[in-house]
Amino acid sequence: MTKDEFKRIREKAGHTQASLAEAMGVHLRTVWRWELGETIIPKVVELALRYVAEHAMRDRDASDLKAARASLVEAKEKGTVPWKKIQKELGLGRKPKKH
Repeated sequence: MTKDEFKRIREKAGHTQASLAEAMGVHLRTVWRWELGETIIPKVVELALRYVAEHAMRDRDASDLKAARASLVEAKEKGTVPWKKIQKELGLGRKPKKH
């Protein structure tokens, strides 16, 4: 893993250097040195960072989906969305076909 890739993945995961250092149990200067290329990034650190980034994306996606569902329910309750049309377009509310 290069220093630039490390920084990109850290930022993508939503971590500052300080928050990542705290989460990994290392000193801030250690993260700083990894990103400057002064210290080799251990493989275990690379794997941990990739794991953190992957879960951060899943958490954001789940949060975004929850917010979108809440907005749709609110719009449905207010009657501001053509619910029947949306159900038809998404194939919701259909009974499964029997063979």
